[in-house]
Amino acid sequence: MHTPAPHTLTPTATKTGFIVSGVIRAVAFVAALFFISGCAQPLWEYSEADSWQKEHQSGRVLYVEKSPSVPQIEILKLAGGRHVSLLLRSRPAKTGAVTASIDGENHSMQLTLLNGGQVLRFSEKDAETIISALLENRTVSFHLPGYRGTIDPEGFQAAFQQLR
Repeated sequence: MHTPAPHTLTPTATKTGFIVSGVIRAVAFVAALFFISGCAQPLWEYSEADSWQKEHQSGRVLYVEKSPSVPQIEILKLAGGRHVSLLLRSRPAKTGAVTASIDGENHSMQLTLLNGGQVLRFSEKDAETIISALLENRTVSFHLPGYRGTIDPEGFQAAFQQLR
């Protein structure tokens, strides 16, 4: 019986090595995609609409969340002032009653329903509470029927500075 030399590969070993190598490459590719998708998009985005007429200039800070069950938070700066709203994407709210939890401390808030319940606007007082908490790098969670989500403060300060 012939035994192969230690440095040569049998056809089975070559095929197995090729399969293992392909699996390792596939796993590495999938891991890289997860890493890139997790790091590529910031949570807070700033955008603006510039105009030569000062009363038409505006800025917007938006918390970007992929899950439709987590409300987005939007801060608009317009000539008439600043507005802070929750944006709902899957179904409208039936009530403006919202519980905001800031580092575990609950705050009951009554928001104004706009756009058929898809936009809920904070009062000035409640908006300042939310903005202050985020500027202090505190975690804010919102609870309302059908929606629950935690807003990550990371990156908020930089985006909000552009809005001022």
